[in-house]
Amino acid sequence: MSIIDTLSEAFQRVTKRLWLLSFPICLDLFLWFGPKLSIRPVVDKMIVMLNQTMAMLASETIPDVGTSEMFAVMIEAMQTTLGQVNLFALLAWGQIGVPSIAGAIPVDETQGIVWRISGYGGMLLAQIAIMALGLLLAVAFLTVMAEELRSNRREGEALARGILRTSAYAAVLVVPLGAGLVFLLSFSSLLGPLAIFSGVLVIWMALYLSFVPQALTLFAQGPIKALLTSFTVVRLNFWPSVGFLLLVTVIRRGLGLIFGRLLESTPIGILLAVVGNAFVGTALALAMFLFLRNRVVQIKQATDDDDGRFRPI
Repeated sequence: MSIIDTLSEAFQRVTKRLWLLSFPICLDLFLWFGPKLSIRPVVDKMIVMLNQTMAMLASETIPDVGTSEMFAVMIEAMQTTLGQVNLFALLAWGQIGVPSIAGAIPVDETQGIVWRISGYGGMLLAQIAIMALGLLLAVAFLTVMAEELRSNRREGEALARGILRTSAYAAVLVVPLGAGLVFLLSFSSLLGPLAIFSGVLVIWMALYLSFVPQALTLFAQGPIKALLTSFTVVRLNFWPSVGFLLLVTVIRRGLGLIFGRLLESTPIGILLAVVGNAFVGTALALAMFLFLRNRVVQIKQATDDDDGRFRPI
């Protein structure tokens, strides 16, 4: 199947199985109407520290207009971004999790239920707990979609066990990869002009590991085998993979801008953004499964006639 055929089939399948939208719609409705988790008190503490640092520098040295403006911009950015973030938005796990857009709605502390975190330790623990739950939701969402493509579908207890097992596999991958990414980005700040090589390495890793979540859930593979499957599929289908992932990113980002504008309008606009984002996000997630499955079948057919060394399933 071509890239366009893969995307077309994915959208057609979602149109016939609209119940798949229940995951992202329910998550966005929770983020929209449910309680909000604000870190505004922590941000206020950080702003006080910045103001104190700026005052100390001004008293010890000749005031620098450029430094003062930089601190002012940082404070304003923290107030308008971090200060209005709903920490529950971490449940979505970005592009690899449940498609979500309502997490971008700023927290209005005058409306609804708002829980506030005032300590750095509490903020860290809340982030870890929310992301752990979000990872479980992401695996459940991807597993349910994968079942639509499997010949031997699982139900009930077998499906639940599969979700828990795959969630454990995903955690085994996420923790070291996340720690490595944080270290790499932190180390790149010391490289100066050579930091571009760190960016290239991150992009290379993201490309070759793009299909790991799908390999975990569709083929019920372990962590190492899922890594090898994703790496092998991209290596043997490099330009089709690049073209497919670029097209998926363009569609997601382009329509995301439109849905983001709708979030700033009336409640009807927000509802349209939630449903539209759920439909597009689910279809693109399903397209990732279809692309991987088709390429794996193609590789198996080729290796079965050769030496059969690649056995991803």
